[in-house]
Formats: sequence, structure tokens, C-alpha cells
Amino acid sequence: MTPRDFVDQLCSLRPAWAARRDEIHANAIYYADAPDFGRELLEAARDGVTEPWVAEGFALIERALGAGDQSTQNLVVIGLFEAMQNFAIRQSVPAEVIERSLGPGSRKAWAELTVFWARMR
Repeated sequence: MTPRDFVDQLCSLRPAWAARRDEIHANAIYYADAPDFGRELLEAARDGVTEPWVAEGFALIERALGAGDQSTQNLVVIGLFEAMQNFAIRQSVPAEVIERSLGPGSRKAWAELTVFWARMR
């Protein structure tokens, strides 16, 4: 899975995201759009949204980390997870809110990113 594949599949999960697909692909600066996806996923997890797109989004993240190329894995961790963690900190969202939505590979990547930033302080 390439970053383009990942973003394309992510866009297919919600009509609002699908409406931006062509613009996102035309710019092809996926790191610039990742925070928007991450924020919406985090807000949905925080608010207990049970619509299928939420679980499908977290499952897609898990697949991207397992089957994605290095660029895709970096996009998930650096683009998506960093944005989600920053948003969670600013909004005082407890870590367990997001962690319970993550698969095992995602949870590991999330924890490694948390440890990385803790060492940087």
C-alpha cells in the first residue's frame, strides 16, 4: 500500500472526505491533510461515535502499518498519529480513548511515538 492508496481508501470512508479526494491527490502533500483525518477520527473516538467509518478508519490504519510501504507507515505515524496525539493533549483527551480503538500494530506504533516524544522533553 502506497500513501496514495492509503489516502484514497481513507477518503472512501466518509462523503466529506470523498469530496476532497481529487484535491488531496492533486496536491499530493498527504502530510498536510493527515491532521484533518486524524482529528476527525480522534473526535469520533472521544465522542463514542459508532458509525462504521470510525472502526473502518482504525482498521485501515492497522492495515497500512502492516502492509504499507515505508512511506505509508511514516505517513501514518508521523502525519496521522502525531497530529492525533497533539490534538489529544490540547483537548485533554485521555490516551485510553484512542488506544482502545487501535489494533495491536497501531497500538505499538502509537506507544513508540509517545515514548519518543517523552524522551524529547
